[in-house]
Amino acid sequence: KSQSTGQPLQGIKVTLKDMPQTQYTSETGEFEIYSEIIEQATLLFEDVDSTENGSYASKDTVLFKPSGVVELEILLEEK
Repeated sequence: KSQSTGQPLQGIKVTLKDMPQTQYTSETGEFEIYSEIIEQATLLFEDVDSTENGSYASKDTVLFKPSGVVELEILLEEK
């Protein structure tokens, strides 16, 4: 979501660091990434298409022992 408007951001690149997994957020800001069972997962959120959303700063989030469905609310700041 945009920190300033609270609206979902479509087209944000979401990468599971150290794994070959990348997804892009949908028009509702949702994404799905699957992985093996791991102790820690780092997700990197990047605005790679500034024409669609404007320009947002990248952000990473660390999840410890993620399992099942994990819901996150990530707020990205405009550059």
